[in-house]
Amino acid sequence: MLHIRLAQGARSLTTVGLVDSGSTTTFIPTDMASILQLDMSAQQHDAIGAGGPFRNIKSELEKLILVKGRASIFDEFENVKVEIPVNPKAIPYVVLGRDTLFRRYDIKFEERNEKIILKRHGS
Repeated sequence: MLHIRLAQGARSLTTVGLVDSGSTTTFIPTDMASILQLDMSAQQHDAIGAGGPFRNIKSELEKLILVKGRASIFDEFENVKVEIPVNPKAIPYVVLGRDTLFRRYDIKFEERNEKIILKRHGS
């Protein structure tokens, strides 16, 4: 899990995001999408998760910010394509898929030390 801030216009919220190497897409829970007033008018389509298929709506988030410590910005992603599950119980937290974090960073999970190391590609 990483600390993140989601921002859409003047609205923002701070939460945690699950780093998921098995997810091709970034997902935002329905309740958070509503708070941010994301556009949820797109046609529904299916995605397949660990629990089987579930319906989603494609949308776009202005900013997804990785937060270091309590408030300092570690990195920022703009105009992020996101999926919003139709069923509010489908995904309880933000899922950071391979379409965002993994395109910019090599990611190392240190289970024993309970930490995630992000190394920018090419550095």
